[in-house]
Amino acid sequence: MCVSETLINRLEQALSLSDEARVITSAISPFKIVHTNKAWSELTGYAFTEVVGKSCDFLNGPHTEQKTLERLGDCIRAKKTVTVQVIYYKKSGQPLSVRLSCSPVLRSDGTVTNMLGVLRSDPSHPSLIGVPWRRHLTQLAAPPPPHSFDRPPNQPAGSCTAAGHATHAMGAPARVEAGLYGRALEDQPVTHSASIPIAAANASHSKASACSSDVFSIAPSLPPSTAPAAAGLGGMRRSKRARDLTKLDSVLGDETQGAVVITAKDPPYNIIHANKAWCELCGYEAEEVEGKTNKILTGPETDPAQLNELMRAVRRCEPTVHTLVNYKKGGKRFVNQVHVSPLYDENKDVVAFMAHLTEVA
Repeated sequence: MCVSETLINRLEQALSLSDEARVITSAISPFKIVHTNKAWSELTGYAFTEVVGKSCDFLNGPHTEQKTLERLGDCIRAKKTVTVQVIYYKKSGQPLSVRLSCSPVLRSDGTVTNMLGVLRSDPSHPSLIGVPWRRHLTQLAAPPPPHSFDRPPNQPAGSCTAAGHATHAMGAPARVEAGLYGRALEDQPVTHSASIPIAAANASHSKASACSSDVFSIAPSLPPSTAPAAAGLGGMRRSKRARDLTKLDSVLGDETQGAVVITAKDPPYNIIHANKAWCELCGYEAEEVEGKTNKILTGPETDPAQLNELMRAVRRCEPTVHTLVNYKKGGKRFVNQVHVSPLYDENKDVVAFMAHLTEVA
């Protein structure tokens, strides 16, 4: 079964604007979250900045079925797609029955870079009958317990490990970290065929004009030491200097690089991902800016000439550096040095843009 109604197996597709509730994690245990979209946050009640770097076990609770986690672990290690019906719990403690489809995100050579989970709520599912709300017994800041499918071979599912799976204070079964996964319904091997393009979720976002100062107050980037070489006037064409190209999958989830925002590759360059450092610098939650443009950071003292010059570099897929006057969510003025860079896939095609922001005054 495909991950969603349309096959998604590329990272740029997984990051595309969508009304589906999506979560992207790393490809290896403990499957730490690197991206959630607005629909996922609305469904679960958690903001991206609350959960980035954590595994998805905080969604589990007393009625999250655990008996097939070991089988699920086998499926994930074998790089199979899996569809599950699972009871999760919202941040409020309300039980949530979802049909979860998860699948590897691939490079063209079949290398798995991430895992994608798509959640579809099923509020009328019989599994919710009689399920109480969950008490707030586990803080997100607490260290996550080990994965049930990473336990020693002779240890039974759901039992305690040396790291300590404690039972809940109210006597509920011990929580077992399931990552993206709950109770398996179906699984099948991943096919490494070309992805089916995703049009429906993005059609409304790709028709806006390319007016420079109106759509991109801060264009995407990297620090100068790692910025890729110009790709030339051919737009989204391939560069001959492959060693200089910055890959999208190397940037997503790297929380050590400072304030970063990633946009779509086409005008009006909608924001598809903002990391935690960017949110802290600019004062916005990631969910607030998803689908918007970087115009949200412009204000009375933002220089239109600088923006036009920046946009000319973006249209040529050239890295560029500019110092701009920008404005945080509350209206506070700050001087921002922004490093702009295209992001590439393994075929050396531009798939997104990135801006790296540094507050200098």
